Amino acid sequence: MRELLILTLLFCLALGAQDAPPLPSATESPTAEEPAVPEEDVGSLPVGRDTPLQIMIRSFDRIRLERTENAARLDSLHRQMQELLQQPTANAFAATAMKMRRGMKELEERLHIERENQIGFKNDIDRYSAERQLLRQEASYLSHFLDELKLYGLEQEKAMKLIQVMRTSVAARLDRLPPPPEFTNRVGMSFVLVNAKGLSPFYVSNQAMTQEQYLAILKLMAPPDRPSEELSAEAERAFRDGLTFSETQRLALGIAHLSGAQVMLPNAKEVAALATVGFGKELERAVWLRDKWNAPYGERDAIIRFGAVMNAVWDPAGRLTRRGNADQAEVIGELPEAHYPGLGCIFVAPVIAGKAARLAQAEEAAMASNPQEEK
Repeated sequence: MRELLILTLLFCLALGAQDAPPLPSATESPTAEEPAVPEEDVGSLPVGRDTPLQIMIRSFDRIRLERTENAARLDSLHRQMQELLQQPTANAFAATAMKMRRGMKELEERLHIERENQIGFKNDIDRYSAERQLLRQEASYLSHFLDELKLYGLEQEKAMKLIQVMRTSVAARLDRLPPPPEFTNRVGMSFVLVNAKGLSPFYVSNQAMTQEQYLAILKLMAPPDRPSEELSAEAERAFRDGLTFSETQRLALGIAHLSGAQVMLPNAKEVAALATVGFGKELERAVWLRDKWNAPYGERDAIIRFGAVMNAVWDPAGRLTRRGNADQAEVIGELPEAHYPGLGCIFVAPVIAGKAARLAQAEEAAMASNPQEEK
């Protein structure tokens, strides 16, 4: 009888176990922030929906990746700085320096974006904390995120300071580079460096302005609706009849504007220096100077009496005067409205113009090698 009672009890327990719900596992325990969903809404839930904490973790992964990438870019700039100091020529130095400048500008922009993203993430943390009762695991994650954000902010400040130090160093080294012996400006005019006794170095255009150069500059300076036939006729007229002083002055101003560097007619001291280094013997035209003519006393008296204004002209090859080599350094006077077939212009530029042209050429080369960097 006793055995029969025991068997009956075991049978009842077995039946009760079949009806009882299964125990939840540790990974399936409900969370306070996710209330139960009514049975009628279960079918509308997306499969594998992320929890708010998982979304925060993924957002921080993007923040951390951005910080790692910008740190790598800063390391690359450090390596380029070492390469810069080892460049064998001034042109190679300028090319590397311009590449560095572009890299520093890009990194500064990325650091600003990184900082904005981190501020946005910090705001997300604040909202997350305010909208729910945090579990211990959530509080631990958020505390870690805040600690990392503080560290990232310090690293960004350090990076910005290092960029400024590198930029200052690069600019100082570029300024100490010797000027190039020659350069071609943005409008296609070639200039050569002149080192003459008694004057600071300067550049001079290597030939009197040609009709082709004049036409090219006219096209750049003219309104877009002016017909090209008119410009060609103007260039032909100017070199058939010669250029007046006013025309050469306007040309100098236009070339300076187009090239982004100071360009002007030479003065008497500069052409005297050019004569000492043999420049001018092969000039195909006499050229206007930016000076008034310092006439001899007798002629000066007549000029004043008639109220005339005389500008200086340099004619080293005797294109107008035909006086030969003995007078190649002499400057003569002419009315500013005068024009002759053999009268044109050359231009001079300061040393800084050559340095700027070198940097512009290096910048163009950097842009051509990395076109994807253009915004």
